[in-house]
Amino acid sequence: MRKSILEIYALTVCFFAVVCFVFVSALAIHDVVQIMSPQFTLDRHQYERYLSNDSYIRAAHQGSAQAEAALRALPREELTRLRVSELKRTLRVERHEGQLNLFKMLIVLVVDAVAFAIHWKIGHVARCEMA
Repeated sequence: MRKSILEIYALTVCFFAVVCFVFVSALAIHDVVQIMSPQFTLDRHQYERYLSNDSYIRAAHQGSAQAEAALRALPREELTRLRVSELKRTLRVERHEGQLNLFKMLIVLVVDAVAFAIHWKIGHVARCEMA
């Protein structure tokens, strides 16, 4: 079975479109997880920062003895409130980042699907012309 250059080109583009689709789909799944469970996708340093009041103090003011002393002087309830409030803010930012990335991945998937469909049709027409 002989193939034309046009059919080979079209099928090659389709192959790379499928490869792109696989990678972008994996990234989109990560973005969905980031939206649904932002605490799961936090990096290690951010996660450790909010585990306890001590880790929050150490991470928030590394190298600043005065700031650390001021935080340690706060009542425990106030320090916990600050830590939890900042954690909620960080999780909102993480969720928003996931939403932005998912939107970008959806755009790539639409462009990829259009390129695939066009080239699949080109390949089909080229195959029919060779027959």
